[in-house]
Amino acid sequence: ATSQIAIADRAGNALSITTTTNLNFGSRLMVDGFMLNNALTNFSAAPKPGETIANQMAPGKRPVTSMAPTIVFDSEGRPVVVGGSAGGGPIVDYIASSLIEMLANGRTPAEALARGHLSTAVAGKVQVEARTSAARLAPALSALGHTVEEAPLLSGLGFLKRTGAGWIGAADPRRDGVAMGR
Repeated sequence: ATSQIAIADRAGNALSITTTTNLNFGSRLMVDGFMLNNALTNFSAAPKPGETIANQMAPGKRPVTSMAPTIVFDSEGRPVVVGGSAGGGPIVDYIASSLIEMLANGRTPAEALARGHLSTAVAGKVQVEARTSAARLAPALSALGHTVEEAPLLSGLGFLKRTGAGWIGAADPRRDGVAMGR
């Protein structure tokens, strides 16, 4: 299970945290009230003797992750967008498309996060979110030679965006989450 928290305060401070136990209940071990993750499964499988592979488990290494808590700053160094996402491999796609929607297309976080998702996280496939506007792109992508798959893409995005009147925020409507403020 992965969680995303984005916070901005009146003093101009901001933070974005993505945390995970990886798979449900992680390692299934609890220490001092904390569930330990099982993120070692994010390393590549054991190589054959004498073989070296990318993302190989070794002392001092960290496993690859797609978690990408994000803060975007303006030219004066002030945060303008704060957020991130749960959702496994497609997290980078979820965040990139949300940033494009908010920063280049002027959408609010609620508008950006509710849009249909596309992902290229599965090698050799373009996944389009089933029963959304993204699914309507499947025929055109197939015509260009892509292997297209309709799939549930449940992101878990959470973003804040600074406006002239203050901060506005939203959580992905596909999952539990909420934007709060005062």
